[in-house]
Amino acid sequence: MTLSEKLDANIMGKFVYLPKLMRMEVIEQSGGVVVDTNIPCDMFNIVCCPKSALDVKSVCDRFWSRNLPFAFWVGFDNEYSDFQNDIEKIGLNCDETESGMAVSIDELDFEIFCEKLEIELVSNAELLQDFITVYKNLIPNDANAIEKFYKEAAPFILDPNSRLKLFVGFYEGMPVATGALFLQDNIAGVWDVTTLPKFRRKGIGTDMTLYALKYAKDSRNYGIGVLTASSDGESIYQKIGFRKIKEFRIANVSVK
Repeated sequence: MTLSEKLDANIMGKFVYLPKLMRMEVIEQSGGVVVDTNIPCDMFNIVCCPKSALDVKSVCDRFWSRNLPFAFWVGFDNEYSDFQNDIEKIGLNCDETESGMAVSIDELDFEIFCEKLEIELVSNAELLQDFITVYKNLIPNDANAIEKFYKEAAPFILDPNSRLKLFVGFYEGMPVATGALFLQDNIAGVWDVTTLPKFRRKGIGTDMTLYALKYAKDSRNYGIGVLTASSDGESIYQKIGFRKIKEFRIANVSVK
């Protein structure tokens, strides 16, 4: 597999990991993924790589018929040739762009940027609630959906053998940041790096990212780190050592 294909696989693996364990509806076929959690939040309902124009329309109708928002990801290596045209024909507007990036973990300098930050692996219910609290404060409109999903996922997140590790960053004892690490096929995917607005520009997001990658290196000897970055975050990750290898576009589709 190329590095781009490994990034694709890590993203899809992260999308489906908890929903499959939670016995939510997950469809994986011909390299495509549909995650239908039945939760009214586009963070948790995901579509990528349908295999035909018919599938593009049908998976969208699946969510529209129940007034469920979803996120449609575009930019995977195995998309069929007319894919871009077909999503435009049904009116999907990719209003968000994410850069797919990769780094050699062995080449990283694990410098600490925020001395006041303490990072904890989510290993109990209290720390999971801290993780949830940060996310709810960031996206208050989706607070109920966030609480529901992570509370139901708690047994799988807190399992010591889980391939998904969550982290919380504490600034002077207050939970202010999150991060996640998905470990698959020697690829360490860093996801869900967030910082509350009041605490940004202190190096906290950088520390959350490096902490997750150091965890992957020290605990599993993983050699490659991947992530997706917004336009604002791309330059920050480049300073760490990440390089852009591809671009994704996301249509965050609200209910009709």
